[in-house]
Amino acid sequence: MRNVISRVKGSQPAPILLVANKLDLDCQREVSTAEGSALAEQWDCPFIEASAKDRINVNEVFATVVREMNMTSEKRQKKSYCCCSLALQYSFHPVNVK
Repeated sequence: MRNVISRVKGSQPAPILLVANKLDLDCQREVSTAEGSALAEQWDCPFIEASAKDRINVNEVFATVVREMNMTSEKRQKKSYCCCSLALQYSFHPVNVK
């Protein structure tokens, strides 16, 4: 999935948040918390387990998305302005005094 996002966004950074939903159905879990955390670490993104039904971490998901979007925007702005080429040319012509 991360490869698809990277391919679509190109060189622009994209905010990514890994969310494990349906936390309320723990007995039907297919991915462990450790596996989710490991993948998030590999992708260098936050990981949140949530349940809309039980209202667990739903607000945290949206707050984290906004934080990630702001961080990505700041990175993009810094990247746009971080490199500056400045070329100065100074000519000095000595004056012959007699």
